[in-house]
Amino acid sequence: MAAPQDFENELQQQVAERIALMEEPGYEFPAALTRADWRAIVIIPIVSLCLLVAGAFL
Repeated sequence: MAAPQDFENELQQQVAERIALMEEPGYEFPAALTRADWRAIVIIPIVSLCLLVAGAFL
């Protein structure tokens, strides 16, 4: 089992590498969420919850 300090060092190294990658001039950020994305984020959990509740009565 790895020591917690080893994990922390590895995590810090990975974070530094990813920040350096994102700070490069040619880095292309992902597109922002659209209105349709936000609707799906809201509607899917609501429908899932309704199906779960309905399934409890079967």
